[in-house]
Amino acid sequence: FSPVEKFSDFPFNMEFGLVEIRLDTRTHSVKRRPICSGTNLEFGVFNQAYIGRKTRYAYYVVGRNLLLFTGVVKLDLMHLEERPGGQECIVGKREFGEGKYGGEPCFVGARGAESEDHGYLLCLVSNEKGGVSELWVLDALSPTLEVVAIVELPVHIPLGFHGCFINEEQLVQQKA
Repeated sequence: FSPVEKFSDFPFNMEFGLVEIRLDTRTHSVKRRPICSGTNLEFGVFNQAYIGRKTRYAYYVVGRNLLLFTGVVKLDLMHLEERPGGQECIVGKREFGEGKYGGEPCFVGARGAESEDHGYLLCLVSNEKGGVSELWVLDALSPTLEVVAIVELPVHIPLGFHGCFINEEQLVQQKA
């Protein structure tokens, strides 16, 4: 398919993935390499405490297409140059279950975190049966992104909803 042909099917038949692009300002060369090929990844997040520093872990929703994200994955981005041909870098995965679709995850670091991935992923998940929305809390350290809690929300949250997390201290500062 040409890019135009794929775009005409937007968003249903497009594939989204992670690509490493290296720009060499000395030689003016560009190298492009797919990472985790064959996996539709979207809405990547990482531990915000690491902004401006090299991060090792990123978290993405994964699914069949741009609208139906069926789970969330944890990627290990270190030593990519040692992985020939974009070798798989998924080190954690959680499926939401049949008829359940999630949106952009949010990473929340644990108090007293001892590592970059010591924390939780918050995911809004919509269950197409009954229109129920849930907040999933996942253990970001776990290779299966173990479920810590599932909270049924009192109202339906539409697919594609974005959010962020602020702690109580940040909330008090906003009120001041």
